[in-house]
Amino acid sequence: MTTLKEILEKHYSIELALMEAGGELTPEIESMLDENDQSFEDKLDGYASFIDHLKTQEAGLKAKIESLQARKKSLNNTALSLRQRMLSAMQEKGLKSTKTSEYTYSCSTRKALTVDIGAIPDQVLETMAMDSLVTYERKFDLAKIKKQYSDAFFVTETEKDSLTIRG
Repeated sequence: MTTLKEILEKHYSIELALMEAGGELTPEIESMLDENDQSFEDKLDGYASFIDHLKTQEAGLKAKIESLQARKKSLNNTALSLRQRMLSAMQEKGLKSTKTSEYTYSCSTRKALTVDIGAIPDQVLETMAMDSLVTYERKFDLAKIKKQYSDAFFVTETEKDSLTIRG
């Protein structure tokens, strides 16, 4: 199977043959051009088909990941719900602990601290960040930032070559 690099090398050799022929498009050169153009088009179609295949694979994997994440969350919620039911049943019976043939269960009250992140003053947040107690995962809506801050120094315009493939 001819590679894209080989097709381009053939294209350059045809250009050289055309120059050597003084620019005259002989039937042989024209035939070589047609054959090379067809090979090039076939190769592009092959690449585009493979890109479609990869995108399909990616979409399938994304859906599978989302499904597995939802399943994981569901399993965790079910386990928490069952644990809460067991705790409530033991409390209703007035049991602090019990032992079965397989497990030992005990109820206790524990103190738990919660943090109201929105109530932390900025100065304390800065100190926490310096102490590595806070990490910032920045997520930006780039489309909106580009639109709203298009004239700002941190938004730059660049040119980029691209290829559009339509099926």
